[in-house]
Amino acid sequence: MKERKIKQKSHITLHTSQNSGITLVALIITIIVLLILAVVAIRAVQGDGIIQHAKNARDQYAQAEVNETATLQNHADYINKVQSADSWDNSDANCFIYEEGKIVGFTELGIDLVLNHGKTEFTIPNRIDGQIITSIGDSLFNQCEFLTKINIPESVTSIGYWAFKGCTALNDITVHAAEGDINFTGSGLTDEQIANIKWVN
Repeated sequence: MKERKIKQKSHITLHTSQNSGITLVALIITIIVLLILAVVAIRAVQGDGIIQHAKNARDQYAQAEVNETATLQNHADYINKVQSADSWDNSDANCFIYEEGKIVGFTELGIDLVLNHGKTEFTIPNRIDGQIITSIGDSLFNQCEFLTKINIPESVTSIGYWAFKGCTALNDITVHAAEGDINFTGSGLTDEQIANIKWVN
């Protein structure tokens, strides 16, 4: 009788151990399944993030192209406006030295053109290096007996003291402004030269 009870007890213990083993396996399987589902969900979220990032990058690139195109177009429009509005001959710009919009002297090239190549005519540039020229400096052409012709752009609004003093051969002066807009008093020009100025407005 005692031996039978021991066998029954052993059978119960074995059965309990088997149940515990099954439960543990089921728990492990459940955990694995949950982990797999979590990984899948995370990857799905990450995938959406990557896709969204790609879309954002694509949209930013497209916008950058649009902005660049607009910038280039604006620049082209600006150049066209400058070219159409500014047809002044600035070929003599490299003959002059300027400071803050005022022509104050001659470059070595300008001097060389006069002394060695017989240059007798000058067109005052309305811009040098992009800077608007508004004034002819004091004594710029003082005693330049070689000078026969000068062309002054509308950007120039003032003539320096004795700028044309002693320019005895200067008989062709063209000023692109309304008559009287520029004061030549003190410029060194004679009354006759001032009277013969051609005003072009």
